[in-house]
Amino acid sequence: MFQGRPDKYWYVVYRSNRRAVWENVGESSLGRDVFKASEIRVDRLVTKTKEATVITFDQAFDIAYKRHFINNLCRNSYKSYHTNHSSPILGAKLSPDINNIDIEVLGDHLVSLNRAPATIKLIVGMVSEV
Repeated sequence: MFQGRPDKYWYVVYRSNRRAVWENVGESSLGRDVFKASEIRVDRLVTKTKEATVITFDQAFDIAYKRHFINNLCRNSYKSYHTNHSSPILGAKLSPDINNIDIEVLGDHLVSLNRAPATIKLIVGMVSEV
């Protein structure tokens, strides 16, 4: 009981390792209020979230191939398009560093190899999906 009324309990919810965590951060008899609970939740989110890892385009393609392209009927052609065309140009670049200019360079490279427009469209679309 707090000031003649039932105590209010404050909980914060955040995700840790893909699981929802409900944590009791205090009660009104201890001087906690909504604003303090919100501050505690922000602290928990900052400390509990893991750092984002930066990967190369080749690593991102391998992940996408295992998760997304594996059920696609053209998965073998995607793998060969990546190995022969996109990997030599974009393979070692970090994924966040790839921009529109890199995609244009890839398209120019495919045009210089006399690839059909449909093939160029498919490869550029595959790169944008990754």
